[in-house]
Amino acid sequence: MTYELSTSPRPPEISEDDLEEARPRVLAQTVGRYEDLYRVVRAHVHEAEQGERPLDPRYLEIGIRILKEESLLYRLGRPAVVREEEEDLSRVIDPAQQVLAQLVELEARVRETQE
Repeated sequence: MTYELSTSPRPPEISEDDLEEARPRVLAQTVGRYEDLYRVVRAHVHEAEQGERPLDPRYLEIGIRILKEESLLYRLGRPAVVREEEEDLSRVIDPAQQVLAQLVELEARVRETQE
């Protein structure tokens, strides 16, 4: 008995560029799925708090794992990136004082041209 390799077309390849392009979408889908799972855990814990069923510790473990995975996705364990904010000059210089200074300068120019 002989076997022949199939001549079907090759499956599509995923390049690094494809992965980078899809990254935000996949991240959003993953977080959404984690949130769906956590809602189930939260519903179980809520029912246990109401006395409708006994608390199953496996749900607590699942909830902890979900929170850990989400915190990894959001990089909560890393130090926050400190961005230096540009100093807002409107807070440093009072706008009314700035307008007044411009009016004084304008009046001085008008006087010079009249003389």
